[in-house]
Amino acid sequence: MLDFCDCVEPGLKQNKDFSNLFQKLSVYFQGNRVEFDDVKVRMPQNSFRARVFKQVRKLKWGETATYKDIAEEVGTSPRAVGMALSKNPVLIIIPCHRVVAENGIGGYSRGVEIKKNLLKLEGHNFND
Repeated sequence: MLDFCDCVEPGLKQNKDFSNLFQKLSVYFQGNRVEFDDVKVRMPQNSFRARVFKQVRKLKWGETATYKDIAEEVGTSPRAVGMALSKNPVLIIIPCHRVVAENGIGGYSRGVEIKKNLLKLEGHNFND
């Protein structure tokens, strides 16, 4: 789910933060509740996308919000929220899979089936 480069710098896998992240991801993909609040994500300051990502990071395991909900929080349109989320560089950590359409599941940069599977892992079932 995360696009880490295959050419990881020597010693980076020994980094405490990096190890913590992979441990959390392992627990998450086993279907256990995990929060990624303490994972540091570098985002551009004062950008629209950063505001959307910050709002989406507030969604906890098992919670969903609609594109419209997020749009109202950041003062934009649901379509703009969807476009911002399509540029999410760290899926799962910024849980854009938890943002759904008002009448169904909505889209996902890695494909709707993956989004459905992530939501199912967190206790949701979408049949659209």
